[in-house]
Amino acid sequence: MTKTLAAVMKWMSGIVIFLATVSSSFAQLCPLCKNSVAASKPAFIAGLRHGILILLFPPLAICLSIGIMTYKRRNRYNEDQNSGVND
Repeated sequence: MTKTLAAVMKWMSGIVIFLATVSSSFAQLCPLCKNSVAASKPAFIAGLRHGILILLFPPLAICLSIGIMTYKRRNRYNEDQNSGVND
C-alpha cells in the first residue's frame, strides 16, 4: 500500500512540475513584451538585463542559505538519540 502511494505521489509531483514549467515558458513568448523591448534603445535593454540579474540574487541567496543550514543540521536529532544510548 505504501509503495502505491509513493508511486502516485511521484506521478502527481511530476505532473505539477510539468504544468508549472509549461505556463512559465508561454509567458516568455509574449509578443507585446518582445516587441517593446526590441524597439527600445540598447541602454534600456542593458538595464533590463542587469535588473533581471539583480533580482535573481536575493532568492538565490535565500535558497542557498536554507540549503546550507539544513545540510549542516541534518543529523542533529540522530546525534541526540545516539548520545542517550551510549550513556
